[in-house]
Amino acid sequence: MEILLNNPWPGIALAMALAFADYPLTALGRKQYYLYMFRYIDYESIASQKKKPSPLWGIISKTVLGIALYGIWYLFSESQDPTIGKMYLWLLGFVIGTYLIGDIRHLESVLLANLYKSVKNVSGKLAYKPPFSMKISAIQLFSYTVIFGLVYIYNPDYLILGALSASMFLVLRNLLLA
Repeated sequence: MEILLNNPWPGIALAMALAFADYPLTALGRKQYYLYMFRYIDYESIASQKKKPSPLWGIISKTVLGIALYGIWYLFSESQDPTIGKMYLWLLGFVIGTYLIGDIRHLESVLLANLYKSVKNVSGKLAYKPPFSMKISAIQLFSYTVIFGLVYIYNPDYLILGALSASMFLVLRNLLLA
């Protein structure tokens, strides 16, 4: 990934685009869920999360993340220390992997909700409590770990290793929250 070490902007731009797409995709997924799926499936992800974070907090934290990525790249560009370059690529991969997985999952939710819009062959309602819902999510997230793991075997790179680490972190986080 020499190109990402020579010019940080494509990687950081991708990371920030994915990060800033998270909130609108979450909102759209939540809206579609309550419009079309809630009558059939009731799931709670994290019971203790009663108050939603402010959108402003999301903007500030993602901006700081982008600045931190640039700062690490700048340290690398000034020092040419390969360890800092590897750290930058790993962290960039972790950020891209985290938001890519989240955005894909939100998009899946929107598409699934749209399936329920005109469903005629479904009756009844499933209700998942948080521990079971988080375990289901961990299993679904594990598929990304497998995909990133296979890509890493084929193309061992710190960027891919970062995305692989992100997917493993998300699996472990959900298992611990279950």
